[in-house]
Amino acid sequence: MLVVSWNTGYNSGINTFYNPRVRADIRNQWQNELAEHDAIRKEWRLESDSHHRVMAAERKQADEERRSWDFERKARIEERAQEEDTWRQHMEELKKGEADERARLQIKFADPQPNDCKSYGVREYSAELLNIPDHYDGLHACSLTSVVINGVTMESPAWCESTWTGSIIGHWDVQNEAACRPFFNWFKDKGCAGWGSRTRRYEAYLDNIYSGNWEQMCTSTPATINGVHFDRPNTCANWASGLTSTLAVVKLY
Repeated sequence: MLVVSWNTGYNSGINTFYNPRVRADIRNQWQNELAEHDAIRKEWRLESDSHHRVMAAERKQADEERRSWDFERKARIEERAQEEDTWRQHMEELKKGEADERARLQIKFADPQPNDCKSYGVREYSAELLNIPDHYDGLHACSLTSVVINGVTMESPAWCESTWTGSIIGHWDVQNEAACRPFFNWFKDKGCAGWGSRTRRYEAYLDNIYSGNWEQMCTSTPATINGVHFDRPNTCANWASGLTSTLAVVKLY
């Protein structure tokens, strides 16, 4: 027997989108997914809000700690400034008391005497400190005693020394000494300083050296060459071996 069958319209496309039940299942699946997405978004929003609240609380705590630190720092600065003012007033009172004591004892320097030049325009002066009682710290008194040199009051010596004889000597470095201002003379153009250097070398004699170390004077003496000012030479050499250092040679680059 031969049996033949056909799919009727009722059964056709039962698992396709056009089937109402399939569409309903898909719609329910979408709604479930949307509900899950909404739940996830709500959870994220809650976590974000919690994170923002934590961050805000941490910022608030940090701001409070910063304000507390600033307050403590300002308090320490004010306290330190007050301590420095108190210490400064105390030292001024001590200095005034010591100055009054020195004046009462008539501790003073003898007339300062000029010594050798130390550098361009600078001469050293020295003087003995007089009327020092046996119980008195001479070096300390020396460091606090003023003197007048060339009409200028020097508040304290540059340094003090105690000699082997027991004398206390103060030393000063006095600026703008005319006798300590040598000058360069007889400039000689010695040509290029070196291949590709783009500089020229000049040599000159250093005149007007009456006292002091010739090298210190030479290395601190300025010069002007072709309108260009030099604070000091590059090198110095004494070519007057065995003679006085009134003539020294300098190379200016």
